[in-house]
Amino acid sequence: MTQPDKVEKVMSLTAQEFTETLAYVGTAEKKPDGAYEFALTAGTVRVSYAPLPSVTFGGLLTLPRAKVTLNFSGVSDSAREIFLKHFDLMFKRGGG
Repeated sequence: MTQPDKVEKVMSLTAQEFTETLAYVGTAEKKPDGAYEFALTAGTVRVSYAPLPSVTFGGLLTLPRAKVTLNFSGVSDSAREIFLKHFDLMFKRGGG
């Protein structure tokens, strides 16, 4: 089964946290539009960050939000799955 070429995630993180954590994913080239492109064995994945309005819970806790989009090009299903697992692992916080 072929996986989608585009994966969108709503994440709770600032632009700075995104950039700092993305460095742990691997070496990427920063593009003029602000996206980051990773060269995989076969193909590329382009990762972009777009801020969303923050969310407040009970008037006490405010969390930042962002839409993070991963666009895969020429990447096999197995390589896509491996990259996504690694990406998710690097962005986990608090051991969860």
